[in-house]
Amino acid sequence: MRYAERRPSARVFSFSLGALDTAEGFGRALDAMRTLGSEGQLLVIPNPDYLQRRHRRDILGRLRRTEPLVQFARGLQSVQFEIEEIL
Repeated sequence: MRYAERRPSARVFSFSLGALDTAEGFGRALDAMRTLGSEGQLLVIPNPDYLQRRHRRDILGRLRRTEPLVQFARGLQSVQFEIEEIL
């Protein structure tokens, strides 16, 4: 016998951090990926000044997917993240 629980679908938020200097790219970005892995929780606040819909935009989630750190110019890196909401 199978039981199902109805709940809303988890939201997914994809974003990239571009034009990171060397300290941010090889420091903060890589440290966050290593520390969080796929189990750690993080709170994403896309625009802290936009209070009107903040309760719908902010996401408490986990890293669903990460892309490798990319050096696109001398001293500048970018990285992409995909966050899945924790329900």
